[in-house]
Amino acid sequence: MVYVLTGSTDDLEAAFKVQEFAESLGITLSIDEPKEIKLAPRIRTVDKPHFIYAIYRGTTLGYVGVSVNPERRLQQHMNRISMAQEAFTVWLVAGKQSDDLRYVVSDPISYTEANNKEALLIRRYSPQFNKTHNKGAYLSLDKGVDLLALASE
Repeated sequence: MVYVLTGSTDDLEAAFKVQEFAESLGITLSIDEPKEIKLAPRIRTVDKPHFIYAIYRGTTLGYVGVSVNPERRLQQHMNRISMAQEAFTVWLVAGKQSDDLRYVVSDPISYTEANNKEALLIRRYSPQFNKTHNKGAYLSLDKGVDLLALASE
């Protein structure tokens, strides 16, 4: 089996030091000629519209979060197989199996506004599984809740 190491630097002296160190460990490392790498421009996450989402079962608010893609984020919460015994994951899976898992999503807002409103909602409503900003006691929400209106009250 062969392991391939990949790296890049614009400091040729540092590259030679790494090569020398690698060879002292018995690793063959070659330095290629400089290449111009063109990266596609990326939109920073903070520049994208953000959504506040709330996950609840029945009327029990379980979690409030922020995401640029709340549907994908919910799926990530559901797929946390490595943490299958974590209370939040168990709660989510049970809710999906009993068909009483629901979530609501706000209209798109800025990154800063979303994070501020998320913190406010967590402090105000104490979702059962949020750890940051949470006071510890949780309460119920109606299914048609308007998250932005709640955060503005």
